[in-house]
Amino acid sequence: MRSLETMPLADGDVILILGKLLPGDRPVFWELKFRDPGETQRIEGFQPLAEMEYNLDRKQLFRITRQHREEIKLSPQERDLIDYMVQKNLANNYQAIVCQYEELIKAIWGETFGRTNNEINRLVWAVRDKIELDSGEPKFLKTVRGEGYLLEVGIV
Repeated sequence: MRSLETMPLADGDVILILGKLLPGDRPVFWELKFRDPGETQRIEGFQPLAEMEYNLDRKQLFRITRQHREEIKLSPQERDLIDYMVQKNLANNYQAIVCQYEELIKAIWGETFGRTNNEINRLVWAVRDKIELDSGEPKFLKTVRGEGYLLEVGIV
């Protein structure tokens, strides 16, 4: 079997992708033309989002990248969500643990009456929008289907 090789693209290069075969085995291609007026250069080992860190004493959440440490501004309910999940991780020997919907509702609003899982879902989506590089593929605040959520964050 032949190994695949990679080749850098340059401005004006064309990539053909087979779309379908027409009657008579005539191929139809999609043509993608690469435009790079700024002459993009490869960056080795690029990691845009390294980790999240939570300061228990100050109740502050930070995004840590190679270049800097940035505080993530949270609403009071978002802070209650993160703080509760961090406390659960702390009680579990600093290991991330699933937090159930009902316990999250109690931690944030104090009671479960009149509250729904959708309220937790909306709150989680708002936090993910602030902390995740791709909220569709979360790295830090993960869904455990049918159970609740799991928070992967460093604790200081």
